[in-house]
Amino acid sequence: MHNGGWEALLRHIPTEQQSKYMLVTVSGTEIAISGFLRIEKELVIVKGRLSGSQEQGRIFFVPYSQIDYFGTSQITKDSEFAEVFDSFHFPEPVSAAAPNYAAAPPPSEPEPAPSAKPSSFIGPTPPASTASGIRRIVRSQVLEKFRSMRSNGPPSSSDLPRPPQP
Repeated sequence: MHNGGWEALLRHIPTEQQSKYMLVTVSGTEIAISGFLRIEKELVIVKGRLSGSQEQGRIFFVPYSQIDYFGTSQITKDSEFAEVFDSFHFPEPVSAAAPNYAAAPPPSEPEPAPSAKPSSFIGPTPPASTASGIRRIVRSQVLEKFRSMRSNGPPSSSDLPRPPQP
């Protein structure tokens, strides 16, 4: 969620209900909230305690980018939720000038380059591209060589192809 969304959501919660909520950061730190001290554009300053501790009244400066989620562990009736959040609507994200895609012409598909020599691919359909066609040809040649070596007995090092010498 963008910063404006967090800011609007937190401002919408009534002061008397703020102590019902908890905030969990992306690092997994859970903060039981006593109340919001300040709600700024980039961060929220809360008073509370770390969950699992008894130390009350600590102050936390939490950037919105570090909030994983915000919620409550208390049972909340549907009517209580509706009372607080039915009137809330997330603001639209603020973005830079959106590009106008309607004005741009659709991209044309490149025409396939004519092949200088015919493909040696034999099969029901030609390869999708020359690179995949070459790959299929090489693979089939390697398989044929392997099969011929196996049918003629155990292979020796003289049967294996040698790398080209520079």
